[in-house]
Amino acid sequence: MTGVTDGLCKAIATPLSRKGGTVIVVGPSEARAEDSLRDIKAAVPNAALTLPACDLSSQA
Repeated sequence: MTGVTDGLCKAIATPLSRKGGTVIVVGPSEARAEDSLRDIKAAVPNAALTLPACDLSSQA
């Protein structure tokens, strides 16, 4: 799921984590992705979250 740093995707990621899903947090910047990871972990302490290093801005 991309866009987990805000809006609808962030709202979906938290309940998915709560139900045991693994969420891969990808965002437009590492700082925003880390903020989202912290927010989800605060709501779901045992959440299975991954924060890969990736840049989706260029897919050529």
